[in-house]
Formats: sequence, C-alpha cells, structure tokens
Amino acid sequence: DKTAPPLAWVNRRGGKAVGIVLQRPTGPESPSWPKRRALGWEPSMPLHANVAGISPEVMAVLLELQRQRQEEGYTVEADLDQYRDGELVKAAACYAMQAAGIYPMRYASFWPFRSKQKVCKPAESLTKAVALILAEVECAKAQTLQ
Repeated sequence: DKTAPPLAWVNRRGGKAVGIVLQRPTGPESPSWPKRRALGWEPSMPLHANVAGISPEVMAVLLELQRQRQEEGYTVEADLDQYRDGELVKAAACYAMQAAGIYPMRYASFWPFRSKQKVCKPAESLTKAVALILAEVECAKAQTLQ
C-alpha cells in the first residue's frame, strides 16, 4: 500500500545500506544535513511492507531502482526520451559481465554512457544489472501504452 507510512528507513552511507531505523531520520531539510552529507551520508530510503516470500536480494534490487529514481533523478519518462538504443540493457549486460569476472576489456566497448562503469563486487553488480533491466521493462511497457 503506497499510502501507508514506511515501516522503517534504510540509512545509507557511501552508496551502501548501513542500518535500518524505525523513526524517520534527519534528511536534506535538516540544518545539520550539510555536515552529514560531507561525511558521506545519503538521504534515507523508506522501507515499505515486505511482500511474503521476497528475499533480501530482491529487496536490494528494488532499493537500487528506488535509489536511481530518488538520487539520480531517473524516471520512466526521462529514460524514454534519453535512451533509444538499448542503453539500459547494454549497461545491465556490462554489470552482469563484471559480476561474472570477465576481463573488462572484453566488454568495455559496450558500455553505453560517457561516464565510466562503476567497479563493484559481484553481488552489487548483479543488483545494478537487474535494476537496469527493470527500468528497461518499465520503459517498454510505457511505450506500448503510448
């Protein structure tokens, strides 16, 4: 239920979840936020009711997709306008190859963006890959509704 308040908040620092709290922590609207931001803290993400049977790995993918939306500002509409040549799928494939331990020179030419691909541990690479694929699926669905 999207109208229900979050059950908890995920505290994040340096791009990683570092804890869960039950009360909403201070965020960008707080006077102390610039100091926290300088120390590497990021806005906390709300954690809504878990669906029975969803693993922590699936929750990590959903949190990554939500992070891309909240922090990076990505939306389905913006993705549709900006990415027309399979960029999201290509980026997902590169993260999957990184997770598989394939030498980067073998897939670096497929990376579709100007920025360099982030180097991640295998589990984090797979989480990013699946979140990118979900974003592409959302775009495909939105295109069929246009």
